[in-house]
Amino acid sequence: MNAMKTILLPTDFSDNARKAATYALNLFGTESAKYIVVHANLSLPYHSPLISNAHSRGKADFIKSVNDSNQFLKKDMDPDSVNYEVVINRGATAEVISNSVQKHQIDYVVMGAKGMGEIQSAMGSNTVEVLKNVNYPIIVVPEISNLREPLNIVIAIENEELQSLNYIGPLIDIAKRFDSHIYVLHIITDTRFNKELFLKLKTNLSHYLADVKYDFKSVHSVEVIGAVLEYVRKGKCELLAMIAHRHLPFCRSNLENDNNLMSLYTNLPMMTLT
Repeated sequence: MNAMKTILLPTDFSDNARKAATYALNLFGTESAKYIVVHANLSLPYHSPLISNAHSRGKADFIKSVNDSNQFLKKDMDPDSVNYEVVINRGATAEVISNSVQKHQIDYVVMGAKGMGEIQSAMGSNTVEVLKNVNYPIIVVPEISNLREPLNIVIAIENEELQSLNYIGPLIDIAKRFDSHIYVLHIITDTRFNKELFLKLKTNLSHYLADVKYDFKSVHSVEVIGAVLEYVRKGKCELLAMIAHRHLPFCRSNLENDNNLMSLYTNLPMMTLT
């Protein structure tokens, strides 16, 4: 991961947002990353002194995240050496983030999510709206998760995702940085399984993952989230990757109260790929 990455960090000045920023600093470091800290506020008047106050608070919060990285993750980051910018924009959170992704040529969005409850409250309504509307790699950091290096990464894939794997590049970049082991969980939901096609797709996957350590496992299940949950519970996993608009119900239709979904997304940092 030598090329400079630009990381968007949405903030509402909460402990949860600072935790997500701390996790991002752990993932991407300081030498080859620039951080855009963005705060969205619908009620903030233009040319208001409150904008300056919000800017100062955003800066203070980010410096605290740098110091938290040093304390909890045993990093040695000098706040003065971190390349970052604080941006205060008027508007709805999802809209501001989407516009910021385009304007700043963002590579990853890293944001916090709340604790237990129904999906909307578990992830936060803003987080859900961003996942629905922002088609870029997003890493969601749950409020109650432990901050750990992603040495073991699980990605859930169905046959359709094996046909075109361009979306997997951002995940491979992280795996290379940490020398991570990627566990590919191939979930077969269709009873009309074509083994010949599957072998071709598996070969295609091996080319994409040629430079990282990985294992491949196929399971038959009509319920993707349940299969992922069972797999993660049995093994090591510090980062879960999923395809947003296929595997996450709230990205496809109305919100559903799914206990399996809550169990996953309230304990593990999750990367959504598009």
